Amino acid sequence: SRKLRDNPEASDRTQVAE
Repeated sequence: SRKLRDNPEASDRTQVAE
């Protein structure tokens, strides 16, 4: 799981394409 700067909540849950 990649840590998302914009979505810390979904960091460990899902991967968001930038």
